[in-house]
Amino acid sequence: MHLGFAIPHHHPSRERFKLAYTFQQIPSDLPTRETKNKLMKSAVISVFVMLAMFQFVVKRGQAAVTCKQVDDALAACVPYLTNGGVPSTPCCNGVGELRTSAVTTADRQAACNCVKQAAARIPTIKEDDAATLPAKCHVQVDFPISKNTNCEE
Repeated sequence: MHLGFAIPHHHPSRERFKLAYTFQQIPSDLPTRETKNKLMKSAVISVFVMLAMFQFVVKRGQAAVTCKQVDDALAACVPYLTNGGVPSTPCCNGVGELRTSAVTTADRQAACNCVKQAAARIPTIKEDDAATLPAKCHVQVDFPISKNTNCEE
């Protein structure tokens, strides 16, 4: 290495100067740049694979609608479903909530099964009133409200 000035060969600082500016050799057990690049690419690919799997699980997995949500939404409808008449405003609001929460096919199937289970727990439910509930509330629900519904269709 030339710095623009020369240190005489016999000068005592010459050896210290050489040692101070000598580069150490990198031990061979440390990763090379190529190895680091390969590791980084593997990490990035792993992250993308995990994200893709997460997307698959979210889309194909369990629905976001729970039976508690369905039960809470339709609780105000029990008097109408057992006695007939006109559904109350809270009942119709619940039917509307059910409609907006059941967005995907999995959501609708889950909500349908929850409605079916809830209807089966109330033996005095009037099937005709249950079937007309969405129409009377002016809400389109993509599955019938009944204890006899096939929710897989």
